[in-house]
Amino acid sequence: MTGITKSLRITNLCNHRCAVCGQYGEKGYMHTANGKPLLKALDVEVYKRLVDEVAYYRPLFYLTGGEPFLYPKLMDLMKHIKQKGCLATLVTNGSRLKENARQIVEDGWDYVMVSLDGPEEVHDRCRGVKGAYRAAVDGLVTLRKEKDRQNKARPYILTSTTISNVNADVLEKTFEICNAVKPDYMIVYLSWFTSEELGKAHSRIIKKEFGIEPYTWRSYTNRYNEIELDSLVNAIKKVKERRWPFNYLIIPNIPLKDVKDYYRYPAKMFGYSKCAAPFLMVDIMPNGDVVTCRDYVDIKVGNITEKPLLEIWNDR
Repeated sequence: MTGITKSLRITNLCNHRCAVCGQYGEKGYMHTANGKPLLKALDVEVYKRLVDEVAYYRPLFYLTGGEPFLYPKLMDLMKHIKQKGCLATLVTNGSRLKENARQIVEDGWDYVMVSLDGPEEVHDRCRGVKGAYRAAVDGLVTLRKEKDRQNKARPYILTSTTISNVNADVLEKTFEICNAVKPDYMIVYLSWFTSEELGKAHSRIIKKEFGIEPYTWRSYTNRYNEIELDSLVNAIKKVKERRWPFNYLIIPNIPLKDVKDYYRYPAKMFGYSKCAAPFLMVDIMPNGDVVTCRDYVDIKVGNITEKPLLEIWNDR
């Protein structure tokens, strides 16, 4: 288990309603009866026992949600992870980052990733919440200042931008905003989606191999034909032509000439092979279910409230 990432979706509660979200977007699985069991949240002592169980292997703990700051004992759990010598990382919408910045730096979190979808009006529209942009930017600036005040290198600060039909044409402006907030790294996702045809083919395979009816793929059948692809390709080209004071990565990392085909033909692999995530990561849902993918949560291989994680991981 050395080098394995432990992805803890510690809560599915969220104070944003992002259109591209697989949980709370228009087709998100949290709107269905299948999502109801995932509203349950585990006691922090369950997570602490999990950390103690695997701390010997020094894994990376990646906490997500929902919005992880809505989990009441988040700060307590992250402190425990660091005290056990493990890597503690988190992705957040930034709404409660400012008020927790001092303790985050004091406790030595390893990195914090904050969603940033564009300029203020665009970001707030993507998030479905007025004031979301200002809270995220204030949190990023405060965290940077707190690192300077405490003379600490960590946490490394990342921003995450997910492309949609709302923000595709303001990518360069989003990079310019990062010039001001000074992240250590910026990540741009070209969006995660599938088609109805691929989803049904996926269902047939899962039903045949595992005897279950998958449902979470339906959360990702968004249509991206509303994106002005020429505009997006031009924006990416402009970004790549400029020098930025931070590193960035566009995921998937494909040539510019393939960007249009990425949206037009979701079945294309663009040089990628089979997903390796189930062999490198352990994904745990808010109710304790261990699943093979944090986004496609249909296949459950155990529950940490019923069996130790190491037994689940090594179970054949």
